[in-house]
Amino acid sequence: MKIKGIGRSVNRARRVIILSVFLVVIIASLITGQYRIMYKSNINNASQTSHFLLNQVERIISDNESREEILSEKMKEDYITRANAVAYIIMRYPNAEKSIDELFRIARLLKVDEIHLFNTEGVIYGGTVPEYYNLSMDSGEQIGYFKPMLTNKALSMCQDATLNTAENKEMMYAMVWSVDRTKLVQVGIEPVRYIEESQDREIKKLIESMPAYEGIQIITADKESGRVVGTNNPEIMDSSMDEIGLKVPEDEEITEYFGNVDGKYSYCAVKAYEDYYINVVIDSSTVNKGLEQAILISLSYLVVAASILVFVVNTMEKRVDREEEKATTDSVTGLNNRLAYEEYIKDIRKLAPPNDFHYLMIDINGLKPVNDNIGHAAGDELIKGTADCMKKVLSRYGNLYRIGGDEFVAILNLTMEEAERAEEELNKAVDGWSGRTVGSLSVSLGQASAWEFPGRTLDEISKIAEERMYAAKSRYYKMTGKARRQ
Repeated sequence: MKIKGIGRSVNRARRVIILSVFLVVIIASLITGQYRIMYKSNINNASQTSHFLLNQVERIISDNESREEILSEKMKEDYITRANAVAYIIMRYPNAEKSIDELFRIARLLKVDEIHLFNTEGVIYGGTVPEYYNLSMDSGEQIGYFKPMLTNKALSMCQDATLNTAENKEMMYAMVWSVDRTKLVQVGIEPVRYIEESQDREIKKLIESMPAYEGIQIITADKESGRVVGTNNPEIMDSSMDEIGLKVPEDEEITEYFGNVDGKYSYCAVKAYEDYYINVVIDSSTVNKGLEQAILISLSYLVVAASILVFVVNTMEKRVDREEEKATTDSVTGLNNRLAYEEYIKDIRKLAPPNDFHYLMIDINGLKPVNDNIGHAAGDELIKGTADCMKKVLSRYGNLYRIGGDEFVAILNLTMEEAERAEEELNKAVDGWSGRTVGSLSVSLGQASAWEFPGRTLDEISKIAEERMYAAKSRYYKMTGKARRQ
């Protein structure tokens, strides 16, 4: 990676010289030059890890068409990433695989519940659960799922949530080969952990809750305004990217550069994602630290990527929820529509109606002649007027639906006294209604309750309410002398 801006000013040149001298001193102190190799390796590893995780976020969003698929794929990619992280740490610290305490520490750090180490024959020889030692991929169907990896060392695999027969609990297992292909590393995670991690959080709170590492800043800025909306450095909150020295990426790819950020010469990585620019800023002195610091940086990228994944699935979930709400809402009245009614009835039909169950059916009188003689806009006014009266009086008692052109249903929970009062208030609201095109509103009501017909099913109660509504409509036409469709 080329360092830009050398020689632009005396002060900047001085800082570059100081950094160069510092690196020369470090390199000169190591006869074999191993530190330089580690330094470059750590920078490359941090870059590759951030590229991989951010690209995974993008693929998860674009490739999955439903919320369930997004969640499933996200979990598998996330768990394989954690398994790779475990394998990477064990490769750098070989003694860790011999210590259950160290393996438990790694498991806690990466938020996994189990770690299992397999030899190249598929036999467990280490991990956080000693009672599994010596089990092989021939020991059962669940563990045998990963058997193809013994013959194909390019594979990384993750199971769907499966019942752990040994402990009778749902688990997801992900397995990868170590970089040197001398062992298989498996992690096990209870899916409930993902659900807990996927709770809705604002970007500001999400970034604030991330682990804080010395010399590393996570900065999320709004793409439109450029203002910082989430960071682990509260001093730059609400600043603009330009004010603190951050660059806007030139395209959709990850942009990496060295620059002067918030008064410190730093390594920066930025990616345009959804409505945000996500920046990782690492102080140059932190970049120059040894292997332990490099590992912490890599882990911080993993945490950043996992946190962004949570934020993105919840954003997608919200979008899916909004689409579901549109599909079950009547566009004219804003009430629940026929689809929502059928779904709700399907669920509660299985249960005995509670004592305060009350079913109300409403039909608009004379809607067809209004549509025919005045116009459908006037008819819509009557429909909206009926819905408004229902909302005003009944919304606090339960669910309201428009199930047909002029038919409405209210499924309520209220006592006999409340039902009488609600009917009186609804009649007053209807009698007092007046529209711009139509001067008055008339409806026929039919209602029935569990306390009126104890022991009856929901279908039976709704049928009684419907019959009463039609009886009321017949009385209306008889009283007014109008034909049924006049």
